[in-house]
Amino acid sequence: MPPNGVQMALAQQGQINIIVSRIKMQSEQSVLSELERVLSNGALAAQRLIISQLDFSKVSSDEVFKAISDASDANYRALVFDECTLSPLWLHSSLYLEGDQTFPEVCYFGCIFGENFIISSAMNSALRNGISTKLGPIKIIQKPGIEAGEIKGIEIDGDVVEEGSYIKIIGYTIKSIVIRDMKFRGKFEFKENIVKEKTEIENSNFEKVTDFFKTKFMGCFRMEKCIVNGFMGFEDCHFQFDKKASETTVFRYVTFMSLASFRGAMFNGKLDI
Repeated sequence: MPPNGVQMALAQQGQINIIVSRIKMQSEQSVLSELERVLSNGALAAQRLIISQLDFSKVSSDEVFKAISDASDANYRALVFDECTLSPLWLHSSLYLEGDQTFPEVCYFGCIFGENFIISSAMNSALRNGISTKLGPIKIIQKPGIEAGEIKGIEIDGDVVEEGSYIKIIGYTIKSIVIRDMKFRGKFEFKENIVKEKTEIENSNFEKVTDFFKTKFMGCFRMEKCIVNGFMGFEDCHFQFDKKASETTVFRYVTFMSLASFRGAMFNGKLDI
């Protein structure tokens, strides 16, 4: 029998998930020792580890990842954090090491990184029960060597943000953001950020309020094949904020069914609509 706090779930194609949830903690650091104990006592021949509803707000990401690595010999295909509370410092740490053998995919569903970075879009019940093999929708990419306080990239890819859920990212410096094949039935706030290189939004539908207020897009901005049913705001945004950049701001095959506001927006380069 698996230890307390662990569930085993068989997914499609015979993939096994290990789900760790609701571990009771007596102190801030006990979450690490308890996580190690649970994992070291469990059967770890799994392709995906799901950590659900745990509070890591007082623990660094490096400590959590080390605890998981030390407790297991398994090479997981994915590490999924589901409805966890995490410190904002996680966003500036080595969250996702591209090409790392232990954690090649790290995803976040319904997680809170502090009041200005919230992913209130819980993973679907099928994934939690081990029925689906989908990993989306949120991936935060970070590698060592990026300047302090900068997120290397955010990918929001191939899933649905349900009505009543929302994504809020406010006041961050981000190297790139890619949104692809998404359906936003809930609110999406991406305000007062600086995107240093590229913003790509492709083949996605926005049904509720979408707000990019006061965001500075320093490099390429491209939005293609999207339908916007609700309000979309680019008020006080700066496009090609880096005046040395030669990129063109592109809105191609984008349908605004309701209202799009560019009040106070500035375009320092070419515009292709």
